[in-house]
Amino acid sequence: MRMIKILKKSIAIIGMAALMLFMNFQPAMAKENVTDSVIQEFIEKKEKGLDVYELLDEAGNIIGYYEPYSETNPEPNEGIMPLYSSTINWTIGAGRYKYGTNQYTLSSGDTINVKIEQSRTGKSYLTFQNRDTNSSLRFEKTETDDGWNGTIKLAGINKAVWSFGIENASDNTITYSGTYDL
Repeated sequence: MRMIKILKKSIAIIGMAALMLFMNFQPAMAKENVTDSVIQEFIEKKEKGLDVYELLDEAGNIIGYYEPYSETNPEPNEGIMPLYSSTINWTIGAGRYKYGTNQYTLSSGDTINVKIEQSRTGKSYLTFQNRDTNSSLRFEKTETDDGWNGTIKLAGINKAVWSFGIENASDNTITYSGTYDL
């Protein structure tokens, strides 16, 4: 009888240890694998000579890539409904930024389709605001003078609640209009 109690306790302890190990390491490994695969995808596209741009955070870390629509990256079929779609018509003053009020849970591996035009030429960036930490993320390599028309693939970001935004880094007020889909 005493051996059965010891055996049950041993099995329970081993089970708890295995569960804790799985819970602590599995999400980190999954994020790492998704991040690695997105970065590998970017490298392969770059090696093929495709028009792709790495997305960097302000510390210079790769957090995904931007790929304009083309023959190899066609616009999504209008018959396919995105999980979420938002239309914007934002007028942003020179040197200012704006974030939408909509909030989305995003993480590595997520894709965002953008089709946004600018009313005038001027340096602009896509940005995101982490609503959990109230920190901002400017995609350094999304600098444009005429808007965005392509796909963003995220990597290396923690799962969090984010809001989409635009930074007007020009000396002029610019109106941005279009859509983004998740």
